[in-house]
Amino acid sequence: MPFTPAHPAIILPLKRLRPEWFSLTGLIFGSIAPDFEYFLYLRPVRTISHTIPGIFLLDLPLALLAALLFHQVLKKPLIAHLPVPLDRRYAAWSARPWALSSVPRWLVFLSSCVIGAVSHLVWDGFTHEGGFFVQHWPALTTGISVGARRVPLFRLLQYGSSLVGLLVVAGALASAGGRVAPSAWEPVARREKVRYWLLVGVCALALGWWRGRFAMPTFALRSAAREFGIPAISGAAIGLMVASILFRRRLRRL
Repeated sequence: MPFTPAHPAIILPLKRLRPEWFSLTGLIFGSIAPDFEYFLYLRPVRTISHTIPGIFLLDLPLALLAALLFHQVLKKPLIAHLPVPLDRRYAAWSARPWALSSVPRWLVFLSSCVIGAVSHLVWDGFTHEGGFFVQHWPALTTGISVGARRVPLFRLLQYGSSLVGLLVVAGALASAGGRVAPSAWEPVARREKVRYWLLVGVCALALGWWRGRFAMPTFALRSAAREFGIPAISGAAIGLMVASILFRRRLRRL
């Protein structure tokens, strides 16, 4: 699968083209929601998340839950504890309210989630061994010589598109942000930031090690990376939640 954080790259242009038609939150969380099942199971196992019915039965509820948690719990503490100068650069984001306060807002958000999830399935369809387009277009299974190995074209597309997607997302983040008035800015002490990220890191390593140790006897790097990486990301998400709840109380201007 393309690396999960790369998936928003394909739908970010929609918000720029028609800002009033789309919810950026919905597009982003919808585009990564099909992979949430991996992080819930702590391994690359899925049931319906990458199917059309699964978009509505699983991905949409998960995207809504993730959006609520991000805006109501994570956003302000996370931005406040970013390293200098990112904390101030994105401080204006933390002050922006987010609420599904009307029927039109709900419709825009939910439709954006669905569009994001569909884009995920389409992307995976070109880059996954069992993907729809890989199954129907033999050219995507053509072996390409890479050194002494022959790698299927869809696999190269998987790695290449993930890299491009990550660069697009990184570029979008680099160009984003906003100004915040000096009077409204109160930086968090460095030691508090260290404690915040230390807690996140401990949670990530602990869950990654607990789950990843089962893959170690195989000595297969790819297997070990999957078995450690997926639960480590899950652990980091848990750590962000816990740290944000704990450190939120220490922030004066939230």
